[in-house]
Amino acid sequence: MTVFFSSRLREIFHKYEDSLKNDLKNVLFLNSEFSKKNGGLSKKDGGLSKKDAELSKKDTELSKKEGDLVKQVMYCLQPAVRSNITVFNLNSDSNLSETIFRSICQCKLTYVKDFLIIQFHII
Repeated sequence: MTVFFSSRLREIFHKYEDSLKNDLKNVLFLNSEFSKKNGGLSKKDGGLSKKDAELSKKDTELSKKEGDLVKQVMYCLQPAVRSNITVFNLNSDSNLSETIFRSICQCKLTYVKDFLIIQFHII
């Protein structure tokens, strides 16, 4: 099932997969301190410093998870899922708490509506 699901997502988003990977790398991986230093490779005294070695290990772990992250983003971009995502704009005058509350209320209303339709065949 997972293989089918993964291949189906890739089929839907094949045009955007490279762009998604690059954008995720820019947001999640290139913003680390290690990647900002000389292209990610800084040597001190003939080797990596302890801090750079730790950051390098962290970057390696993140890049191993890159495939899973791309799949998760592709899943969220499907029309059926995307329509249920609430977006909050930091540049707006909206209150985050109110946006979260509205989103929860909308979710509950949708759940009740679906429940009524299933149980009583009411629209």
